[in-house]
Amino acid sequence: MTAGFRRLEQWAATAGQADKNAAYRALFAIADGSAFRRYTITHDVAHLGELEVQVKSDLVIKICFRHFDAFGLVYIGSRTGADVDQAA
Repeated sequence: MTAGFRRLEQWAATAGQADKNAAYRALFAIADGSAFRRYTITHDVAHLGELEVQVKSDLVIKICFRHFDAFGLVYIGSRTGADVDQAA
């Protein structure tokens, strides 16, 4: 992960332990490439290069790829706050 550490820290300060555990598992899965097999992932058609990972029914992580081997955290939190235009 190359960007979004402050965003992650701010979210974690108020998140419950179960959500933090789920989010950290998802972030590790994104880093090792297994997220594409383990989670529902959608493209954000409004923002090229950004994907939304459905971690739990009420928790999403929005990431961006600016390099082929690194990602940044754009958003973490509730689905309603993600502001994503999806394409299947």
